[in-house]
Amino acid sequence: MIKNPNNAGWRLQMAMLAVENIHESIYWLDIDGRILYVNPAAERELGYSADELMQMRVADIDPNVPQEKWGKGGEIAQMLTAGGLHNVTTQHRHRDGHLISVEVNSGAFEYGGVQYSMAICRDISERLAAERALRQEKEEQAALIRKLEETQNQLLQSEKLAAIGQLAAGVAHEINNPMGFIRSNLATLRGYAENLLDVVKAYQEAEPLLPADSSIHDRIGQARRNADLPFLEEDMRNLIGESIDGADRVRRIVQDLKDFSRTGNADWQHSNLHACLESAVNMVWNEIKDKAELVRNYGDLPQVECIPSQLGQVFMNLLVNAAQSIRDQGRITVGTSRRGNMVEIEIGDTGHGISADVLPKVFDPFFTTKPVGKGTGLGLSVSYGIVRNHGGKIAVSSQPGLGSTFTITLPIERIPDPQNP
Repeated sequence: MIKNPNNAGWRLQMAMLAVENIHESIYWLDIDGRILYVNPAAERELGYSADELMQMRVADIDPNVPQEKWGKGGEIAQMLTAGGLHNVTTQHRHRDGHLISVEVNSGAFEYGGVQYSMAICRDISERLAAERALRQEKEEQAALIRKLEETQNQLLQSEKLAAIGQLAAGVAHEINNPMGFIRSNLATLRGYAENLLDVVKAYQEAEPLLPADSSIHDRIGQARRNADLPFLEEDMRNLIGESIDGADRVRRIVQDLKDFSRTGNADWQHSNLHACLESAVNMVWNEIKDKAELVRNYGDLPQVECIPSQLGQVFMNLLVNAAQSIRDQGRITVGTSRRGNMVEIEIGDTGHGISADVLPKVFDPFFTTKPVGKGTGLGLSVSYGIVRNHGGKIAVSSQPGLGSTFTITLPIERIPDPQNP
């Protein structure tokens, strides 16, 4: 039923009667935004009666269209100037206070010298809710895909490391046997050398007893001068000592290779992180020794429940990256400390640093700033996954030209993952 027929001719009345049963809400407004007419759908949408709505202005039901936009030269005048229909998405406030999302198609017209506007409003709350649900589902799917990609990358890296580990185990076994007898032979040689030096010393003591004009006296003196006996004695001891130290170092490297070969072992155990760090240093020492001074600032750490081989892989990745970031000569600092029920490991360098635009991407799979063939972009991504699997966190701070510091925080006791106990 037409509520306010003032200033309306019979043709307008017939047009308004035709929209009484339309499902969309229809509003007829004057230049000041007063509601002159609503259809039953508008009453159902907002919970007001038509009489109540026709005592309101648009600003009373639409918080996005303030009253200042109406009046002479306002909303309707602008629509008349622009011409055509106007489509906007806004919100209407229901009688109980909740907001309803609506799509509004409106147009302005002039009748009898008076400006009016007619608006058709559709409730799109369900559509927007469906779109939000779809977006959320897509975001969840994207997150799941990223997680699957990360897991796949870690599996690929684990398979690669397992293959390298098997090779390392075989190499370590083959090296260990000859190094055993080399070390043993060097120790025996040291004993023989000492015996020979004792004999030479005895001959030296007997030399003054020989006749000064005898040929044997001249031969011994010439031989001693040719051999430079004092230098020979000192240098022989040094050479044998250094060879034994080198053999011991090879044995330590072989042991580290054996430990590395157990990378696939996922047994949790209480371990000494300093031993893990030293093992990692031994494994990558060739990358460090010619470029950086290694500074150790070890604190007092308890045994930490972890998978040592996996953390060793993390430490190796960070140490290699630190060495590669140093162009000429620099310093790598490895520090440890305890923070309550957590331990903290810092590996810092004085390398070229990481720019602000690159810093957020360093843990992304396959992201690398190294030339093609020099890096896969998986090292830090895998390290991130390992630390997270240990219930810890890894963070990086860096200043271009000054260096970078990676900080690993780990719980002393394992925190089981509720999704993977």
